[in-house]
Amino acid sequence: MPTTTTSGPGALSRASRTIFTALSLFLGAAGQAQTNCSQRYDDAKALYDSGDRAACIASIVQALDSCANDREQASRLLFLKALAEAGQDSLDRMRSDLEQLFRTDRAYVVRAYDPLMKGKAGEADLYGAWEILQGSLLKDHGRLRAGIQFGARNPLIAVEGDRKVFETDEAYRYGTEIGFDAGILLEYDVAHNIALRASASYSQQGWTARNNAIRYDETLTSVPIFLGVKKMFWLGERSTWVPYFVLGATYAPIIEAKANIERSGDGVRFLAPKTLDRTAERETSQILGSGAVGVSYKVGHTVLFAEAQYDHAFNALMPDSPTYSETELLMRYYYVDNKVTMSSIIGRVGLLYVVKYHRKNRIHR
Repeated sequence: MPTTTTSGPGALSRASRTIFTALSLFLGAAGQAQTNCSQRYDDAKALYDSGDRAACIASIVQALDSCANDREQASRLLFLKALAEAGQDSLDRMRSDLEQLFRTDRAYVVRAYDPLMKGKAGEADLYGAWEILQGSLLKDHGRLRAGIQFGARNPLIAVEGDRKVFETDEAYRYGTEIGFDAGILLEYDVAHNIALRASASYSQQGWTARNNAIRYDETLTSVPIFLGVKKMFWLGERSTWVPYFVLGATYAPIIEAKANIERSGDGVRFLAPKTLDRTAERETSQILGSGAVGVSYKVGHTVLFAEAQYDHAFNALMPDSPTYSETELLMRYYYVDNKVTMSSIIGRVGLLYVVKYHRKNRIHR
């Protein structure tokens, strides 16, 4: 039997009515849930006003099971529960509820002149605990953080050997050129005040060799990949400055080694500057041990930080068996590499956004 497909304005009208009905039911359910939570708060408040704090607390415990997702009503219920517990001298439970209140609504403010609290039993205990707790919890840097970093990289070189090609050339004088380091990083807390840190950067730095005839400059571009452990320290209950140190290892593959060389003033020949790609003549897999010290400061959900890092190179830039694909360096410029190992110091700043807070409540001390 052939089927008939209904289309046209009538079908569109029925579809619109269906969508409107579903939306109305959803909004109605949400509004009803909010009304129920508001009513449950009013019921708990009536018990509190009558002096039955135990019944008030029990009522709120039941209400929070269904009202936990309504931030406004959950905050009101938690504050009333903390006030009732303060009146019963249940100070540990009161502090736990205040902390949960902060986790529920980080913008919540407990005011000393709040009429709900003013003149009630436990008022001083509650307000004093909130002030202390607020200072502690504001320092919470979350469990999962992701962000960006940028800094200046100052190379430190060690040189072995005094090789030269032309007999009358002087020994080389070595120097460095400050570069930069920019990248992304991720941190995840695995234990109390201990986090794993992973980062990837784009980095440039340089070194130079000079004598009476040769000017040699080399710029290295690499992609450092770091993995390490971060240990944080908390300075008292009020301080929002959090110092830390980081230890780990860096794998920094060199993706480009660009050199510029010029020879003049030796009385033999003058050669104009020349640019060479020496990537094939470099040990591109650089392994470094890394350590950093720094301090962080939280603003809203963002953690600002500044740190200094030392990268110690375990292998030289030149392979053990050097090859010279650019023979012009030898035959015309009379230049040959000595063994150079390049470590570095990095000064950087950055910011991390708190992607996820700790599931369990935590107070850092």
